[in-house]
Amino acid sequence: MKSPFKPRSRFRTTLTSIRATLLALALGALTGGSGCIDFIRDRSPPAPVSALSDGEAWPSLTSSPLLRWTYPGTGNSHALDRFEFALGTTPGETDLKDWQSAGTATQAPSLGGLNLDPTKTYYAAVRAIDSAGQVSSVTLSAGWRPVSSVNVNARFAIAPNWNDYVNAASPSTPCAGTETGYYSCLHGGEKRELEYAGASNCTGLSATDELAAFDWTCAVGGAGVVFRSRGLKDSKGLADLLEPAAWKENRVILRRDGQPIASSLPARWWTNPVLPLPANPVGPYATLSTAGAIYTLESSRTSAGYLIGADRIGIVTLPGAVLSYQSDNSEWCGIATSPALCLIHVAASQDPKFTWLEGKMISPEIATNAFLLYYQAGAFPVFRRLSTWGGPLLMQQSVRSARLDQVQITSMFGSILKFRNTLGTRIQASATTLMRGLQLDVDTSYFREVLATGGVELSFSDNSVFFGLTGNQDGGNHAKVTISHTLGSAYFSNCSDLTIAQGAHYAVTLANVARGKLTGNLLLSTPEACEALGGTDPGVGASCTPQGASDFNRVGGVDTLNSFFGPIYRDDSKNASDTLGEAPYVSIADWLNFETPFRGWTDSQNRLCSAGSCRIFDWRLKALDMVLRNTTGTGNTQNDAFIPGAPCPAAAHGNVTTQDLAGRLFLRNAFEILGDEIGDEDGLCESNEACVYAPNFGAYQGEGDYTAPGACAFQDGTISGVTLYAYPINGAS
Repeated sequence: MKSPFKPRSRFRTTLTSIRATLLALALGALTGGSGCIDFIRDRSPPAPVSALSDGEAWPSLTSSPLLRWTYPGTGNSHALDRFEFALGTTPGETDLKDWQSAGTATQAPSLGGLNLDPTKTYYAAVRAIDSAGQVSSVTLSAGWRPVSSVNVNARFAIAPNWNDYVNAASPSTPCAGTETGYYSCLHGGEKRELEYAGASNCTGLSATDELAAFDWTCAVGGAGVVFRSRGLKDSKGLADLLEPAAWKENRVILRRDGQPIASSLPARWWTNPVLPLPANPVGPYATLSTAGAIYTLESSRTSAGYLIGADRIGIVTLPGAVLSYQSDNSEWCGIATSPALCLIHVAASQDPKFTWLEGKMISPEIATNAFLLYYQAGAFPVFRRLSTWGGPLLMQQSVRSARLDQVQITSMFGSILKFRNTLGTRIQASATTLMRGLQLDVDTSYFREVLATGGVELSFSDNSVFFGLTGNQDGGNHAKVTISHTLGSAYFSNCSDLTIAQGAHYAVTLANVARGKLTGNLLLSTPEACEALGGTDPGVGASCTPQGASDFNRVGGVDTLNSFFGPIYRDDSKNASDTLGEAPYVSIADWLNFETPFRGWTDSQNRLCSAGSCRIFDWRLKALDMVLRNTTGTGNTQNDAFIPGAPCPAAAHGNVTTQDLAGRLFLRNAFEILGDEIGDEDGLCESNEACVYAPNFGAYQGEGDYTAPGACAFQDGTISGVTLYAYPINGAS
């Protein structure tokens, strides 16, 4: 007889099974199959990649370009598992190469085995996959075209590396370092070239490098045309070419009417060793002794100082890094007999040649014998895109053929000093005398676009030229000095053959000046203050009228109070210390970084701030200013507009010239482009040279890439054959 309870037993079994199944399903939903309950499981997909680059052009019909992108993270609670990439003939297609893993690196390799059409554009796609298997949205590239291949080579085979130089007059001969004048030699490191046989002239052709570091020029040559790098762009430095321990890869793309036609393969163009700057936070002094090495600083730190002990050494702080001097006072600049403290020292006994300093450096030592950079000797040193705070830069008489390019020196002792370009320069100053801004004691120097809030003092500085200067001028005991496009008071004594052109001055005092010449426009504030104290033929009388060789146009009653962009009342995005442009002096840690190089910390009198409340001041001219900006033609009316391809402004006509008392004839409202191997490289705009238009009084002549818009049509006169460019932005707003 069957048990009456068996059906109920079956029912219980079935019910238990159902409950178990439901529980398993619930657990699976909560754990994702892991067996562990995760109540915060993140089902959001990972973030997509950004800034995907396919390089626009690739020199191959059988392979794809290298792909690069950036990735800040998945943006969810899961880790990145991998990236995948694909290639297609149209955006989003994968018909050329289906999805393939790129691992976790933010780049994908070149793939071979392709059959590409040079008339078509191809596209890449990249996606991210997280550890939960979730897939991001797809990011597409802009597209690349297969193009012809070209090779980038060192222009001078005997000078292929950074800090290698050749003799400008005999490029097959390396420079010995005994030559006179920086441009008597050519820096081979900045000189690359490539030939392209697919064109017979340069019409419509252009070249750019992937790092956007160099300016390139085209000329007919070789089997077709030759592109050569003129040098680093103003906006770029050696740091833009470097990783912490290696050179970055770079390549060149050629274009015809904006469309890519040829490309080189990515390559490292130099073989100098790239080494980390030795760490020595508490001493002793470190000697840099590897000839030809580029020493890099990747992150900020203090140092007891360095002695440059070999030729062709470079020191570069990479973006974001600041090198700070912290002396242990056990050594004087690394040499016991040298009575000074310094961060970088070149000793007279070493006399290294062809050095390069770049980056951000500070020296908090407060002492009259504290120097940030102390050069007792050396030949052909380059200081480029160098920003310093604290002790000054001292270069003594044994320093030869120096070049300072985009240098900012901020002294805690009272001055901000900034250069766009200088040549043959030696800065002879102590920490206390740098309150003058710049004390110059050297012959045959050239300065361009100088901002010196403490002023400039010239002493025994024969044959020197200043072009574009904001700051008071004070000097004596020199001959054949020319100062053009200046702003500030002027006091000169015991000088001969002094030429002042295109000046806007609060006061002009000439004491014991023999043969002075004031020419161009002389802008004077109210009351007009001119004084000639002794001397023979000083060039100006007490009533501010021309005398002797002077032929200036006097413009009186000039008020420059509102010409500058002035104090900043918002955050400077590049400065870490300001709040709405302001900070207490004691809390300022960032003295070097600003949105524009024409900014600095000042007090209420627009002098370098040294106590109390400080504010960022912008020394650029206002875009709407009509006193100092764009008035160099007549001194009180606006110059003609500079329009590329149209006739040049009348203020830059070939007959608007200055002849200084040294006998040099040059275009009054323009300066020569240095380092382009055109002309005599003296900074003055003369016939058959490439130049930049100077429409303003003072250091600020504009900003931006002056070559990009193109040149105006120069009108020949006494000066002829000039290729004239202009900064595309003139004035801050």
